[in-house]
Order: sequence, then C-alpha cells, then structure tokens
Amino acid sequence: MSDTYTASDKLTCVVELEASILADKLNKDNINNLIELSNCQDGEVRFAAQQALGRVFLKCINSGFLNPRKTSLVSGEESTPEAQFQTWILEVYFSYRSKLANSICQSDDHIADLHDTAIQLVRSESAVTGNLSSFLTDKIVSRLISNKPNTEPLFQLFENDLQFCDVIYCSLCTLRRSLTPGRGDKYSHKNILQLILSIQNHLPKKTTDSKYIVSGNPDTKHLEKKDILKLISKIWVQFLGYDMTHETQMLVLRVMDTEILPSLTEPRLLLDFLTRSLDAGGELSILSLKSLVILIHQHKLEYPHLYTKIYSLLSPALTYSEDYGDFLALFDLVTTSTHLPQYLVAAYMKRLASIALQAPARSIRPILVIISNLVTRHPNCYVMLSRPTGVYPDKDPYRPEEQDPLKSNAIDSCLWELETLKHHYCPETAGLISKLFKPPLKKKERSVTSYIGDNDKTMEKLIKQCQADFENDKYSFIKPD
Repeated sequence: MSDTYTASDKLTCVVELEASILADKLNKDNINNLIELSNCQDGEVRFAAQQALGRVFLKCINSGFLNPRKTSLVSGEESTPEAQFQTWILEVYFSYRSKLANSICQSDDHIADLHDTAIQLVRSESAVTGNLSSFLTDKIVSRLISNKPNTEPLFQLFENDLQFCDVIYCSLCTLRRSLTPGRGDKYSHKNILQLILSIQNHLPKKTTDSKYIVSGNPDTKHLEKKDILKLISKIWVQFLGYDMTHETQMLVLRVMDTEILPSLTEPRLLLDFLTRSLDAGGELSILSLKSLVILIHQHKLEYPHLYTKIYSLLSPALTYSEDYGDFLALFDLVTTSTHLPQYLVAAYMKRLASIALQAPARSIRPILVIISNLVTRHPNCYVMLSRPTGVYPDKDPYRPEEQDPLKSNAIDSCLWELETLKHHYCPETAGLISKLFKPPLKKKERSVTSYIGDNDKTMEKLIKQCQADFENDKYSFIKPD
C-alpha cells in the first residue's frame, strides 16, 4: 500500500479488507493486501492486520474450508480453481502463523492479544487434526532457552499455557530435541534451568486434574504423568551433561535435592555431575554433599572416597560459606558410625580444631559440638584430649597440608587448640569448651543443628531419615581402607 496513506487510512483499510474477505473467501487480492498491511512499519497497523488475518483463518478452519492436516500441494493442471486456492491459502496460513509466533517471541507490544489469537488457532487447528499444533510452543520454547534475556511477559504467557498437559508434553519434546550434545553454548543454561523447573511445577498433582487443549484425543497414553516424568528425567540428564558456568552450577545444586532428585526415574545418573561438583572444591563441593548423601541413603549409591573427600573440604574458608551450617550437619551425620578407623576420626578432630582457631565466634560452637560427638562415638580418640599440651604447637606432629587423613599424623597429636580457645574473647565459646570437654565426658551426643542459627527443617528431616543407617554402618562400602 502506498506510503501516501496515513496510519488512520490503513487501519480503516484493514477493517474493510477483513469484511470483504469474510464475505468472499476467493478474493485473493484482498488477502494479499491484508498480508501486506501485516508487514507495515507502523506497529498499530501491523497489529490490526495480524489480528484481522487471524480472524479470517479461524473462520476458514472452523468452517472446514481450510484444512491444516492437508500439507501436500495439489497440481495446478489437474485441480479445480477452488482446490488451487485452498492450496495457496494453506501456504499463506502456514507462513502467517510462523510470523505470528515470531511476533509474540520478539516483541512485548500487544503480546497478550497476539498470544490469544495464536492459542485460538492452535485450538481450532488441533480440533481438525486431532493432535496438538506445536507451531506456537516450538517457537516460544526456542526463544525462552536462547541466549537472549527472557522477557517476563512471554514467560508468564507460557506458564499460563502449561496448565494443559499436551502443551507440557510438546514443550518437553521441543526442549529435548534442542538439547543435543555439542550445542550447549547455543543456549542460556540459566534459562533452560528456569524453563524445566517451571514445567515441573505445573505438572498436575492427580491424573483427574489433567487438562488438554485437544480434548477427546484417543491417543493420550503418552500424556500420563509417569511418562512425562520419564521425559523430564531424560532432559535433566542431558542438561546436567553440559559444561555449565559456576553460577549456573550453583543454582542447579541448590535445587538438586528438592526439585531434581525427586523427578528422576534413575537418580544414580546424577553421580557424574555430583562428583564433578564435589571435585571442583569450594561452594560447589559443599552444595553437592547433601545430594550425594541422599543418593547414598535412598538409592544405595556407592562412593568409596566419601570420607577422604569430606576431609579435604574442611578448611577455614568453610566457616564463611552460606551453606556452612548444612555442611556441618551433614558432616556430623556421616560420621555417626562407630566403625570409622581411629586415624580418620583423629584427622577430623584435629582439622576441625585448627579451623576453630580461625573461625568467627558464631561458627565455633557447632565445631566444638562435633568434636565432642566424635570423642563420644570413639572413646579411643580421647587420648588426644588427655595428652599434655605443653610442647605444642611448635612440635605438633600433625601435617595440616596433607590431604590423606592416614598420612596426616593426627593420631599422634593432641587438641592443644581447645586449650587456646578456653581464652577466647567470647565468653560463650570458653564456657562451651568447659561444658563439653570437662572430665568425665558425658556419653550423650548433642544435636549440631541446635547450635546452628536458622535451622533448616529439611536438613533436620534428612538427618532423622538417614541417621540410623549411618550409625549402624549400613554403608560398609565407604569405610576407608
């Protein structure tokens, strides 16, 4: 249309063209003019034309004139003019719906109205074909996992679509196709994580709560929740195989025990990811320990290096970690077995005592409780408390730089650090040492979580579930040599 027309003129023209097309479906020129207006530079004119085309195609589909199931072209020489027009308008429709989906994904202007039009087309098209039309879902999923920042309006619209199980299944299929090996750099890992979690959270609690865009479809066995969970499980395994940034890996580990582990049909497949995280050191190691303990307890996972790895994680930096309390609670849990070798327990006690000397006052109390619990469980390590401390620390045989507990010589040392901490500036610290280690030692263990601020209820629940197994040395495969 000529540029001499004003935007108001073009809007009027859109209304007239739509009315004319609906009155005469075979008017190809009017359809082409409306398509031209849908590509107009003026946003309002473009939006009006897109909406008008949507209403035209909806009427054509609902009346049976336009059949989206028919994808093969009819030969022009052998077909009637009406058949030729139907073939042409089908091509135009496929082109229109692709542009419509692109408009929804690329702009916030009128996104809700355009999305409503697209959903109406999906419903009408799916009612004809008997299967969910995926043109909109495919585009949105590809956009949401791209390296571009997610737009909140688009994500909110997509979450509204996730009330339908067939949309959930279609989204997961698109996501799995996208997460092929070697293409990890093409997508934003944070966006993928957000998308998977959102899909999981929208799964219906009961089968009777399931809703579908395509109602009455006899082929719905693949939409059962258990099969959707199998698909989610495969996607998690694909995603966790990517080389993630440190930030994304931290986000993943923080939801590992609550969101990821429960959704996996084969949780053991997480071992590679968790061991990589554990070997990375720092915050990643601390966060991965909780999920590793769950795998050991609930899924009988074998991890022979657990105790040695935990020893390597004990460092002064640990006391400044956001997850310091959780780590100490887990540490106290996995050391409840009375069958741990003396050299290992001695190494733990010595390193913890060394850390306490450098820790802030708020972090010392749970350390002292753990040392006390270790002595209670392993009376043969009491010798480290009873040895004279006069020659220490100058001639301490303990080798703090040694990462192998067996070679640390901790068993030949003593806990002179506790004597030093009796003179700590914080009265509570000094008082707790006298309470915990004054002879004769009490045989009752103390709860570490009660000495940690802001108790994590989920952590307390995990400890309660696992404690009996660790106490009874059920996981004999992780005994150190």
